[in-house]
Amino acid sequence: MKRILMLGLLLAPMLAMAGNDKPLDLDKVVEQQQQIRKDLLAAGGKYRGMSSGDQAELLERQDGLFRMFEGKETAADLTEDQRIAAFNDLEWIEAALNKEEAGERLVFTHERKVCSNHMTRVCHTNGQMEFKCQHARDILDRSHRNTRP
Repeated sequence: MKRILMLGLLLAPMLAMAGNDKPLDLDKVVEQQQQIRKDLLAAGGKYRGMSSGDQAELLERQDGLFRMFEGKETAADLTEDQRIAAFNDLEWIEAALNKEEAGERLVFTHERKVCSNHMTRVCHTNGQMEFKCQHARDILDRSHRNTRP
């Protein structure tokens, strides 16, 4: 059983490469990254809530990708180390953007008003929900500190 698992793990990358007839078009990647950069730098843009540190690192990684892709058409034109570095940078950028977008995702809940049996449907973003939870914790912490001798 272990041999089959090991063989599958060794062959998986080769099969993935074999199934990809068309090499990655770097011009499309650059175009996508330029759109992300445009959205990031827009004053009221899609990623306006991203921290300045994350923004700076994202722009730095994009600059590295642009320099790496300069004069190249497909991923086959890159060395193995460059492909790995590009993959890691693109994954980091995707994770940073997904983390940022997670705060913008809408969450629907049913809440009951105090002294009422009537349920209402309330819509918040993840960021708002986290803020409400943190605010409630802060209030509880303050009330506990004030009641202690």
